[in-house]
Amino acid sequence: MIDLTGMTIPKHLEALWNRRFEVEDTLRYVQVLRKSIASSWKDDPLYLPTSLVNVASKLESVYRDLLSCVPYAVCPTCQGEATQACLMCKKRGFLSKTQWNVCVPDEMKEIRKAMQ
Repeated sequence: MIDLTGMTIPKHLEALWNRRFEVEDTLRYVQVLRKSIASSWKDDPLYLPTSLVNVASKLESVYRDLLSCVPYAVCPTCQGEATQACLMCKKRGFLSKTQWNVCVPDEMKEIRKAMQ
């Protein structure tokens, strides 16, 4: 198996990596809920006591939090060893796409590309 950057996923992470679809399914449920609320609650008097903006904001926060659980790249710091000391991946051995984009320096991404 390879991650979404082309790096080989260590065998001991494959089972955890394969569970990414659990999170992706949950993300789809949250998206459906967000769309449902946006379209049906807007003019419905039943939901007047609730702030549509507040609920939508909370669901957006839930979505972002769950998105951080989806494996994207083997951790470039510990190379997927998920060590207790790895602060980059927080002992998971992988990063989400957001973590990869925000936390990994471009130089490290270039090294990863060159390794392929």
